[in-house]
Amino acid sequence: MRGRLPKGEGESRLSRAAAAVVVGFLSLFLVPNTYWGLGGTWGLEWILGSDVSLPLALVWAQEVAIVVGIVIVLGRAGIWRPPLPGWVYNMGIWSMATVFSAVGLYNLFGDNTDQARFVFAPIAIVMGALCVVVAVAGRRQDE
Repeated sequence: MRGRLPKGEGESRLSRAAAAVVVGFLSLFLVPNTYWGLGGTWGLEWILGSDVSLPLALVWAQEVAIVVGIVIVLGRAGIWRPPLPGWVYNMGIWSMATVFSAVGLYNLFGDNTDQARFVFAPIAIVMGALCVVVAVAGRRQDE
């Protein structure tokens, strides 16, 4: 039939599209974090809402978390899957969805700066929702 996809193909496309958006945003987050990890300070005051410096260990830990997140999303969507047990991808993507959603809600309703409320909160909430899409749509491929 015209316009119909084979069983499981629609979920695969949806999962891959959502994964591409999540990986794109995570990759964009790597750029300023790498800059700050190398000692740069431009943009920190706008991001944090005050003139505060970040410990380099915290910045590099965040870099590692972002790279691990990219690997988990790519693996769960079936785009690039390093040889890890399936539960790593399952737990990882649901953990990412939970963390992004929690951070988004905290930034939205907590006592934060305008940047946190109107820029970072919507991004985090959308990222959490897209991680749920990858988790649910990607499940069809694993079965």
